[in-house]
Amino acid sequence: MKTNNDLKVSVAGIRGEYPAGLTPELALRFGAAFGRYIRERRVYLGRDTRPSGPALSAAVTAGLLAAGKDVVDAGIIPTPVMGFLLERLETGAGVMVTASHNPLPYNGLKFFSPRGTFLTEKEGAEFLKEVDRRGWGYAVRPGVYAAASGYVEKTCAAVYRAIGVDAIRRRHFKVVVDCGGGVGVLWMRGFLSGLGCSVVLAPEAPPGRLKPDPEPTPGNLGALGRAVVRHRADIGLALDPDGDRLAVVSEKGSPIGEELTVALAAELVLARKRGPVVVNLSTTMLVDEIAARYGVPSYRSKVGEVNVVDAMRKTGAVIGGEGNGGVIWPAVHYGRDGFVGAALILDLMARNKTSVSGLTGRYPAFRMYKEKFPAPGARAFARLRKHFAGERPDASDGLKICRADGWIHLRISGTEGVLRVIVEGRNDKIARRYLDEVHFLLNR
Repeated sequence: MKTNNDLKVSVAGIRGEYPAGLTPELALRFGAAFGRYIRERRVYLGRDTRPSGPALSAAVTAGLLAAGKDVVDAGIIPTPVMGFLLERLETGAGVMVTASHNPLPYNGLKFFSPRGTFLTEKEGAEFLKEVDRRGWGYAVRPGVYAAASGYVEKTCAAVYRAIGVDAIRRRHFKVVVDCGGGVGVLWMRGFLSGLGCSVVLAPEAPPGRLKPDPEPTPGNLGALGRAVVRHRADIGLALDPDGDRLAVVSEKGSPIGEELTVALAAELVLARKRGPVVVNLSTTMLVDEIAARYGVPSYRSKVGEVNVVDAMRKTGAVIGGEGNGGVIWPAVHYGRDGFVGAALILDLMARNKTSVSGLTGRYPAFRMYKEKFPAPGARAFARLRKHFAGERPDASDGLKICRADGWIHLRISGTEGVLRVIVEGRNDKIARRYLDEVHFLLNR
């Protein structure tokens, strides 16, 4: 498929600037192709709060209907809700109109299989062949359109049942939430109130008014930290615009880092039920140490939610996720879920009768750095491969070099035209040395 530089096509779907890269015409084309590719008669549609969402949703709907699929429009919902409803409630496939953590004017399309997870790499390749196919015509019987609601409430109820809410409700936590202008503005207050929490939204921005950089990384959480201190809250929670990633700020106003979201969630789940853990290659080694503490194996997958989920299903993992704040708890559903992550961390605080700082203070002082560089050409990446060849790197997803005191991971992003560099060491000095090593290699 011919695309321009403003459009990224990956295992996570398609993503680009609206309308420079991602246009309604392209959305219609992808919608029609998905309708032809997927066998299920019914396709569920959801979107985040971006202003371009209605136009793109209408185009996707037109393509699906023209391909003969019945469309159920769930409106504005968190991406995890789409996964839950397909896995647990309904029969069909799904499309989410969202660009996840990307800023405006980006938007995108995420395609769900009937399993409630994203398409696998094999399925994605087959789907893209359908996108490229010409002369397919229209279905004799166009599909039927309908709107539906109530899926968010059903998903929240499932989280409550899985977690057991009594311990959290007894603590009456005060929580400050930064939803970045995304779907959490509509749903997070009600979800946390159901857990007995007092909730402050900061900022009180209307849905769709995304922050300039809505990704919940530590550098973007200063205002949330100040709000936590000002309101004397127990914890600060930050969601990305479609609600599948969660970052945490301590009661002292300090971001603890996205990596600790999945580590804290694993701590709670393993204390309740022993079993394997799966995270991706870029996630903190603290997860491995927590798994070892509970006497269970930990496994690594390629980056990408569907890759983690596939590995979790194969290993029978009881908890998993990605170090970008994505928690996957099969007790609710097989998908990254910021709402699930919030409930697990609040439950961990409640059961241990301690604060966020009290929980994280027990962990080793590992240090991680994440940086982006312009994507190198094939020759430059071959030079990196040659440099690290003696250390037998894991080449299943870029290059992962594991050392006794830390690791380096280099990979081309699937959602942005950059090289992602992640390093972690057992202390800051080691991590900084690894990062300097990569800087030298990329700049020579």
